[in-house]
Order: sequence, then C-alpha cells, then structure tokens
Amino acid sequence: ERILGSHGADLAARLGLDGDHTDDEIRAHVLDVLQTWRAVADRPLVSRELRILVPTVLMTLERLYASSSA
Repeated sequence: ERILGSHGADLAARLGLDGDHTDDEIRAHVLDVLQTWRAVADRPLVSRELRILVPTVLMTLERLYASSSA
C-alpha cells in the first residue's frame, strides 16, 4: 500500500525512507526494493492475491525509478 501511495505521493514516503537522502541513495533504494519484489514474483507459493498485486507494484517501482532519474 505504501509503495502505491497510501502514505503520500512523495518518493521517500512511498519507499518508507525517513530523513534526508541523496538522489543516488533513493535510486539505489528503489532498485533494492525492485529486486525484492521481483524475487516475490518468482516464488512459486505466493498467494493468489499477492500474485495479482506484484505486477502493479513492479510497474510502480519502475516508474518511481524513472522519475527519480529525471
């Protein structure tokens, strides 16, 4: 929910980051979170609900990364 914007539209809020972070730190964190969610997508025993949600989360993270690089 947080990644999808339930706690605010700010990039740091969506990533659960507190305090000041450089753009490079934020981009690195987005890549880490992307890797985590890609691993979730590859797990054979994830719930149906999570399997449905994963593509949306991945697309959102990819867009966040693209916007952080702009």
